[in-house]
Amino acid sequence: MFMGRLRSTLTNNLVNEFRYQLGRDFQYETASPPSAAEVNSNLVAASGYVPSMSIASQLYIGTPATFNRYAYPDEVRNQFSEVMSWTHGHHLLKFGFDLDRASDVQNYLYNGYGSYTYSTLEDFVEDYTIQQNPALFAGKAATNWSSFSQAFGPLAAQFHTWDYAGFIQDDWKIRPRLTVNLGLRYEYEQLPAVQYPNPNFPTLAQTQGSLLASLNGVNPTLRMPSDKNNFGPRIGFAWDVFGDAMTSLRGGYGLYYGRINNGAIGSILVGSGIPGVTQSNYTVQYNSSCAPNFPQVITSSCSSFVPSITYFDPHLQNPQIHEVDLILEREISRNTVVSVSYLGTYGREMMQWIDKNLPTLNPPRPPRTSSMAVPSTGGP
Repeated sequence: MFMGRLRSTLTNNLVNEFRYQLGRDFQYETASPPSAAEVNSNLVAASGYVPSMSIASQLYIGTPATFNRYAYPDEVRNQFSEVMSWTHGHHLLKFGFDLDRASDVQNYLYNGYGSYTYSTLEDFVEDYTIQQNPALFAGKAATNWSSFSQAFGPLAAQFHTWDYAGFIQDDWKIRPRLTVNLGLRYEYEQLPAVQYPNPNFPTLAQTQGSLLASLNGVNPTLRMPSDKNNFGPRIGFAWDVFGDAMTSLRGGYGLYYGRINNGAIGSILVGSGIPGVTQSNYTVQYNSSCAPNFPQVITSSCSSFVPSITYFDPHLQNPQIHEVDLILEREISRNTVVSVSYLGTYGREMMQWIDKNLPTLNPPRPPRTSSMAVPSTGGP
């Protein structure tokens, strides 16, 4: 990381400060190779890893769906800031701008090694027993899992974002005992263009009921949202209650905007649902022609798969945070202050992920004839 600052006194009451920051954030995390016990138990799939397994929502084993993250992210950030300070009478006026460019590489496929979900421990034990003793269970499939999912597609996305901001603030000393702070900040985050636009989205969306109506006919896989109304007012005050510099009352309110994080942007860029080109996560039912036998995974996309599509709502707004505070302080002795304060934070337009698909119930399984029907090997 590199940081630099240049402060210049232009006149007796005008000061300029220019700041530059260059930083890199490189994070990665990979799964450990399968252990000897996993190898000896034949739990390693064709991918070379043990798939993720969730058993009765209490036991989790195998390779987490979040691995492998080869670069998540590899990000280089260039930030430029300019602030002018002007003193005039009872006013201290500050104004300036901020320019931030983040270049990201995200090399990451979520759930690339497959995930099994078992409703009960009994189902898992039966599949494991079938897998360990194939000769005893000839012709019986190890498909007692409740669902299986796996993702396919390219690992990496490369893009950059621009963040623009400008502000003005006035610290106004109205009375010797009262100072008021007034400010306004504007922010805009420019998202990258869609890299893999899916022209077939309107046709696919027709199967989702009112989805197209909710989007007002806009194809979200052809453009990214652009939120340009992010004005954040700020107001505050400081009051010397009795004029003895012993008791003060301070308060303020501000509206702040968050970013649409680059991790979410990367997921959108590679999630437009074009088979063989973008990333898609598929869920398989036990009776599907693509259903794998535990603990194997699917080695290629199945013709019956319907691709998943991940997209931003065209009307997406940046997150908002409203903050208020009120603090009463009293100096009771030298270097000792007692204070009572109220702090409030209110979130609006918080980002969330919504599954627009109606749930598809798995077809009922045939009733069990016995818990573990092991064929007889003969005997007296």
